[in-house]
Amino acid sequence: MIDTIKSGYKAVRYKDNKYWSVLVDCKATVQYMVNEWATHTDGCGPLSLFANYDSAVFFLKYYMLSSKQYKLFKCQYIESKYIELWHSDLNATMQTKYLPEDTILASSIMLIKQTQY
Repeated sequence: MIDTIKSGYKAVRYKDNKYWSVLVDCKATVQYMVNEWATHTDGCGPLSLFANYDSAVFFLKYYMLSSKQYKLFKCQYIESKYIELWHSDLNATMQTKYLPEDTILASSIMLIKQTQY
């Protein structure tokens, strides 16, 4: 079976001239690079992104207060088989119904192009 590549939007944090997952400085932190596939870290569940531009912008403006350290990228992704985020060290899970609207869980994400918001 071939995984389907889909398009969405990924919010990242820009720190030390690199792109990171929004949750920085923990075991779940993922480094992203443009035009390269990123996957979850060991012991952590799937990656997350947004299905559409408006939901991604809402997240950045209202949860992250539009800080200049956060960037938005058009991305490609492969959807995850998991239905919740998880972190083995914390023995914690979070179902998608508790995540921001239009959150998608992915096994892999590739940043394509930075988008203004």
